[in-house]
Amino acid sequence: MKSFRIVASPRLYGAMIGVPGRHYMLLSSQLDKEFNGSEKEYVVLHEVGHYLLHHAIREGLFFLVLFVFGCFIIRKKPWYFILMIGIIGGLLYIQVGTRSEYEADHFAVSRMTNPRVIPFFSH
Repeated sequence: MKSFRIVASPRLYGAMIGVPGRHYMLLSSQLDKEFNGSEKEYVVLHEVGHYLLHHAIREGLFFLVLFVFGCFIIRKKPWYFILMIGIIGGLLYIQVGTRSEYEADHFAVSRMTNPRVIPFFSH
């Protein structure tokens, strides 16, 4: 598969990179070595979920809206107001990212061959 790569790395990670229509799945060599088949299946499905659910596009647009809104609202305001708006915007952005992770988790678990083999989903 041309859009799948094992990247030499001592860290455990998986990622889907690229642009719509030209995406690449990356897994670290350490993850490939340490994870069993079901664990790798989960990581791959999780990353595919991010791609198919358009999380990068959604998060990018949300960031752009926050940035433009923030630039508009902080004009000629005191520094502490600007700091407060930055913290609130950052917390909102973290919430959107957290929701994306939960959605990708659900995507992966609902499509796995046997989700009970992943310890943190075995309830």
